[in-house]
Amino acid sequence: MKTILAIDLGKSKSVFCKMDTIELKPRFFTLKTSPQKFHDVFAQLDQQNSIVLFEVGGQSGWLSDMLRLLDIEFKVTNVNHPSWKWSNNPNKSDKNDAHRLAVMYHSGNTDRSGRISKRGNPQLRMLLVQASWAALRFSWARDIYERVRRGSKKRKKTAIIAVARHMLMRCWAMLRDNKSWQYRIAAGTVNP
Repeated sequence: MKTILAIDLGKSKSVFCKMDTIELKPRFFTLKTSPQKFHDVFAQLDQQNSIVLFEVGGQSGWLSDMLRLLDIEFKVTNVNHPSWKWSNNPNKSDKNDAHRLAVMYHSGNTDRSGRISKRGNPQLRMLLVQASWAALRFSWARDIYERVRRGSKKRKKTAIIAVARHMLMRCWAMLRDNKSWQYRIAAGTVNP
């Protein structure tokens, strides 16, 4: 049995929905939004069989840090997803949001499509995409581009984003490991 603890975070108070995966009976309670109060609730959870769900917000930073320190699994949801819009939620309240978050996790209706969130530095994103277009002259980038594109003209943007992500991962690995750019040259090719 896994315990789902869904939290609708607020500036002054937060609503909790605690639900186990067998009975699926929600239990609601409200607490003041403070690290000490949250820590007391998390200390009672079974670390191996619990997951905490909450939405992106001002308090999500310290909350995720606390859960990481306590070694409790957690997921942060994107409330910009269409299922969270007002038109789809006629009875919108903090209690309903917390319950809906728990039910969506349990039923598997979470959005896993991997859409680009447009968060982060837009100039860096633009530079990575431009560098990826330039990198297409190299075989490693061309291979990624063609594999993701699958011959479709409509998938060009998706494919170039995949190249940019791969390039960013390589740059991060270079910084992390303090190594220079490594590439393999296949036998008989001129292009690296």
